[in-house]
Amino acid sequence: MIASGMFTDRNYRLNFDIATPVYSLFAQLYESWPNLRPYEFDISRLLHRKRKWTIISTQMNVISSINQKSLLRLESFHLNRMIVFGFDCSSSQKKLIQSNKLPFWPYRNECSKQIWHSYEQTIVCNNDRHHHQRYLDVLHDAQYCLIMSSTIDGPLLADILMSGCIPVIVDDNYVLPFQERIDWTTLSLRIRERSLNNLFEIIDSLSSTGRLQQLRLNALNVWNRFFRNVENIALTTLDIINERVYPKPRNVQSTFGDSFQELTPLSHDYFAKGFNYISPKNLNLISDGFTAVILTYNRLDSLFHVVASIDRVPSCQKILIIWNNQAERPPLNDQWAPFSIPIQVIQTNQNKLSNRFFPYASIETEAIFAIDDDITMLNPDEIEFSYQTWREFPDRIVGFPSRLHLWNNLTNSWTYDSEWKNKISLILTGAAFYHHYYNYLYTYVMSEIIRKWVDDNMNCEDIAMNFLVSNVTGKAPIKVTPRKKFKCPECSKVTNSLSNDVVRHLQLRSRCIDHFSKIYRMMPLKAVEFR
Repeated sequence: MIASGMFTDRNYRLNFDIATPVYSLFAQLYESWPNLRPYEFDISRLLHRKRKWTIISTQMNVISSINQKSLLRLESFHLNRMIVFGFDCSSSQKKLIQSNKLPFWPYRNECSKQIWHSYEQTIVCNNDRHHHQRYLDVLHDAQYCLIMSSTIDGPLLADILMSGCIPVIVDDNYVLPFQERIDWTTLSLRIRERSLNNLFEIIDSLSSTGRLQQLRLNALNVWNRFFRNVENIALTTLDIINERVYPKPRNVQSTFGDSFQELTPLSHDYFAKGFNYISPKNLNLISDGFTAVILTYNRLDSLFHVVASIDRVPSCQKILIIWNNQAERPPLNDQWAPFSIPIQVIQTNQNKLSNRFFPYASIETEAIFAIDDDITMLNPDEIEFSYQTWREFPDRIVGFPSRLHLWNNLTNSWTYDSEWKNKISLILTGAAFYHHYYNYLYTYVMSEIIRKWVDDNMNCEDIAMNFLVSNVTGKAPIKVTPRKKFKCPECSKVTNSLSNDVVRHLQLRSRCIDHFSKIYRMMPLKAVEFR
């Protein structure tokens, strides 16, 4: 096990290594505030501070030439809102822009001379715009601060949080520290590298929702709790190690107590523009095991068969049965055979397909195994193997039955193909693993038009979930091949030809794909050939 502040996605071992913050010596500037008890932090001065710039970057001399060009192009379009800095200042004397209203400025005499000297001498500059300013002053003057892939690892993230600036991470391989304790989606933004050009569209949309202050408050609380001093970093690291040895359930958000701010839900537009919530190896995979969620109506015989099979899967922690039949009561407790894992039945108020993707409080694991009540051909070891595969790709849908979307040149529309092809772009959620956070996105973030379409037509909820996940991640699902050929009702043949019901079913699903793509204003599904 390695605890380090310099991990990347390529060398970080999920659920084994510990990503820690890089401590910033500038944190000592706040330790000298008078009238504050040790480890206390006056957040209000930073929370309501007026900030000149919408977004800044201080990494111009340590990022790739491609990213430099992208930032310079963005800056040229938004000169009054964005400025980029580097540490390679020209030797000519330029006027230093002062920011004497920083919260720690009145107490400079209480700071150590060495720390204060470092603060005054750490200068960043934009030579083209003749702008020289102290590094920390720049961070305090910005609403958002970029973190991009660079050649130098340092305490940039800690300095950004300390300044009340909201981190905007544009690095697909960046491993965030203490992800076992911090829900980073509540205090930072993550944007896919290929979507950097949409930066201002994303942050402008976020600012209009009132989300800005929520993110800033959470960022300041996290810095005060986890980043402020070496002691906090060391104790949190030891706490994580202790929990690895003696596991216990833990709620990430409970760390913040009353100071934690729930975030305003986002609309699907943010994800279309490149806003990224979930990234592999940057998830809060706190709990081991998965919750099996079975949507059922009245097929008791096959339901009991599926439950008995899942009960033998080693990693299954709970079975949640969504009883979608309002006319009949679910089976009584004495009708269930004795099982080794907890079983909970929830009877819904309406017969809707979207009930299977509701973020039920009973789901306490990160992983969800969605399975239909008639999928009886899977063995326990196949399900376990699929779960272990999902743990390697926790941002994707991982499952068994696969399908493909195709463009029809004759109708100028997207179609749904259920034939056995080498390529896949959808994994049906009749037997698939996915992260439980997608239930939240499906219920509260995804377009309500799509949810209504699914519930009105009693079809395509799995296609809607695939659209959502691929749109968030920009990636294709992963197929796990079962030993036996996967059977499904839509693939049944009648005298070597498809029945009328199946034809109508496939036509409806083609209309689904075409309709959803128009709502997204793009086609988020990705086709791949590997398994």
